[in-house]
Amino acid sequence: MKLLIFVCILNIYYVSPRFCSDSEKGVCEVEDLGGWCYHNITSNEYNCDKYNFCQNKENLKGRTNFGGCYKSGNSEESTECCCNKGELCNLAMMVPQHEGNDDLQKCYFAKERSDEETIVYKECIEPYCLLFMENDMIGGSSRVFYGCESKSIYKYKTSKIDDEINGNNSQWKEFENIYINPRCSEMLNHVEANENGTKIACIDTKFMDNDIEKKGKYCCCKGSDFCNENISWSHPTIFLPNPISTENSSFKNFATTISFIFIAFIQKYFF
Repeated sequence: MKLLIFVCILNIYYVSPRFCSDSEKGVCEVEDLGGWCYHNITSNEYNCDKYNFCQNKENLKGRTNFGGCYKSGNSEESTECCCNKGELCNLAMMVPQHEGNDDLQKCYFAKERSDEETIVYKECIEPYCLLFMENDMIGGSSRVFYGCESKSIYKYKTSKIDDEINGNNSQWKEFENIYINPRCSEMLNHVEANENGTKIACIDTKFMDNDIEKKGKYCCCKGSDFCNENISWSHPTIFLPNPISTENSSFKNFATTISFIFIAFIQKYFF
């Protein structure tokens, strides 16, 4: 009986995270109840209400499943947006208006393997397009993933949490090499736009996969639709001396995962 009461209390006070698109980290996390995703249309910034603009709006207190934009300062237009409905909602709010928005472009979204047929999905729309290519150092298979930054990192985080809880979701492994590499915003700061106004930045990597040495190439681009579709192994690379850490919120990620696992354990073995 005491255990039942404890679990009930835990479920009341435990708040699962909501993921928002983040201009620097790819994604960030807020509490599902009371947390806000934010977007500034003027600066093209996405974050987890970093400066508490949404949190401090009196008419937003206690509201759920909401999305809307507000005027700020002397602005005559509503340029600061808040939402708390669905995952990556601050990005999802902007996608229907992507035509004419220089910050967003369509990205080629596909998976290629040398030993399988290419799978092409409906394009994704985000500030940054990417691709990751990998190949065995000595012959063997090759793989290319094309997609969008925020959705790829979101998929990594959520599938990894699910795998740690239930042990049946290894999809995070497909996105691990994207997650551990620097963010697109940082990489593209080191290159100039080409004659079409598009920025492309790539880095070369080496890694081990099941005791097989592999080489990889990770690229980000911005400025034109499907800019990630035709990048090849021969594209020039950049060097980043001090890349932004991919573990921007490692403690929070750890705490979130432990909480999920603990609740799942209690429910599985005691109920």
